[in-house]
Amino acid sequence: MLVIPAIKIQFALDFGFIDGHGNGEVNYLTYWQDKITPKTVILETPDPFTYIHLDQVIFYIKGIWPSSNVIIVTNGKIENEHETFLRAIVEHNVKIHVQTDCNEGSVVNRNIKRYLNSEATLCDSIDNIQALLTITPNVNNDEAYKQLMVDINAEPYYVVNGRVECMEQYINTDGRVSIPHLEIDIVKACNLKCKHCTHLSPYRHGYVTESDVVHWMETWAKKIVPRKALHLLGGEPLLHPDLPIIIHETRRIWGQGVPIAVVTNGTLLDQVSLDVFSAIKTTSCLLIISNHSETEYEQEQLNDNISLVKECGLNYQVRSSNQAWQVQYRLNKGHNPRPFNSLPRAAWTSCNSKLCCSLMDNNLYKCSVLQSVCEGVKEGDHCAKTWKQAVSYKPLYPDSTVQDILEHLRQDVIKECSICPDKYIIIEPSQICQPKTNKNNKIRVLLLVEHLLGIAGGAERVLCDMANALVDRNYDVFVRHLDTIQSEPYYHISDKVNIGGLNKIKEHKLLESSKYRHILHSSISKIEPDIIITHHLSHFSKIIDLFGHHLPIILMHHFHPQTWLLDRPDKELRSLNFCDCVQVLLPSFEEYLKKRVPHVKTKVIPNVVHPTNYVVNPGIKKETNFITMIGRLCDRHKQQHYLIRSFAKLARQYPDWQVRLYGEEY
Repeated sequence: MLVIPAIKIQFALDFGFIDGHGNGEVNYLTYWQDKITPKTVILETPDPFTYIHLDQVIFYIKGIWPSSNVIIVTNGKIENEHETFLRAIVEHNVKIHVQTDCNEGSVVNRNIKRYLNSEATLCDSIDNIQALLTITPNVNNDEAYKQLMVDINAEPYYVVNGRVECMEQYINTDGRVSIPHLEIDIVKACNLKCKHCTHLSPYRHGYVTESDVVHWMETWAKKIVPRKALHLLGGEPLLHPDLPIIIHETRRIWGQGVPIAVVTNGTLLDQVSLDVFSAIKTTSCLLIISNHSETEYEQEQLNDNISLVKECGLNYQVRSSNQAWQVQYRLNKGHNPRPFNSLPRAAWTSCNSKLCCSLMDNNLYKCSVLQSVCEGVKEGDHCAKTWKQAVSYKPLYPDSTVQDILEHLRQDVIKECSICPDKYIIIEPSQICQPKTNKNNKIRVLLLVEHLLGIAGGAERVLCDMANALVDRNYDVFVRHLDTIQSEPYYHISDKVNIGGLNKIKEHKLLESSKYRHILHSSISKIEPDIIITHHLSHFSKIIDLFGHHLPIILMHHFHPQTWLLDRPDKELRSLNFCDCVQVLLPSFEEYLKKRVPHVKTKVIPNVVHPTNYVVNPGIKKETNFITMIGRLCDRHKQQHYLIRSFAKLARQYPDWQVRLYGEEY
């Protein structure tokens, strides 16, 4: 008797799989009883839950194949509520795989939760289950058996001790290694912050350039070919500025024979250019929309976006990712990811990403979790010490031979599998940092500054200008400062900006005080910002300590890094690796900062100079001309000594010019 990977059983309601008296009209199944033993039996088409004798079907199948796993494929409506269904499902550990349209998400959630409460188990995906045989009531069994033998004797199957095994990686006729799936994270970050994201997107930053993606694909398309699917994803791929080009290049490089899909959460579909839709359509790509909606309002938004996709005539699918979520790693109190310490074999057995390779940095990884961890450690997004179980993994490099690829990918369990859980854990989907999806749909921005009131400094001017600009662009803006004086901001600031002080206890040097941690935590928790912008490194490192690095934070520093990095604790310097961006004024500042903190993400934005038509005393000839500099008299920050030294070299040539410095001593 042959043991085969899986079979599918399809039965029609009018056929009477088992009649109302329990008499089995199942000759088409008993034919196979002595010929095969399937590892998995999949019940589908039409929805098995619409069949009133489903429990008897389950009992019968488990009677003839007691060691087989049974999976029910359903649309999730589960209209019949027979207790015998539940008893049969629980008693025989039957798994449920839901395929549904997102418009029915609320009904699905209700029914699935009821079954979960009854100890039933969800099966997240059946894509990796290779069904060699589909049995239906009107099948010609003899012909089906002959075809089964033909399929078994063809690649990629082979028989060992009576067991039919699927060789998931094998050498194609063109000399390339055929693999089931390939993923390419073209964007590492995401606009959502899903707990237990398998790609660890809430903790990563940036995107891969179009030229890099093309280079990687051109390198590996000579060595491998994904036969089931090539997914462009992330993160959120719609965030990529060159997505249309990447889609066209992907089709050009891999050809029409490779199924290509763009996998998105769908929340940005109404914001992308039509070039994206055109590229998906003209290249015959599939658009896969993962529904992460948690509220009716979010579902309405997604439904509107799906309607837009329909109008554009795109080929699309909707995955109900808001029904259940698999735990992929542990989370500490700050929602930072931590590895499990599982037995590798147990973790591999429960893994649903066994056959999904991931391409990143021109290296091929066995799975997306390993790729996201290892690449994240290299880029400073994850701590190498925390993930030491994973960083020992060596991916396949561009110079790998076909034999190298086969040997590497055919390994089942590896020691790095220990970072994942040793059992299939399903949780209620949720966000680490819930995006604002209220009716106003405003993003909350928190600006943290040390001083604001009564001070005419440059940082204060920049902050007020920024707050006003953000308010004009329909953001909710909150400003928090440490001033103890009773005064107003020196510069104009909109009355729509929410201004508040953190130093209620009026303590000197509160920023260095242990009390400040509690004050800062309380203020941020009340505001619930979507993004924080701060001018002070100490602010930033404390936020990282309190909330982890799932809150987007921008650090603005307008001094030369040589001054503000001087004598900083190592802990504060390391925290810069988790900053979403450090804004500096000059390219030289950026260059110096990257030497000190190599993985820091930076952006050069010079100070804004407001234009003016005002000219002092036009046309009047003066006996003496003045170069005037206004700012704190501090060589460490304002560096007036550079002006003095430079002018000293020119003073003899220009005797009618003088330098005047105005400012307070620092």
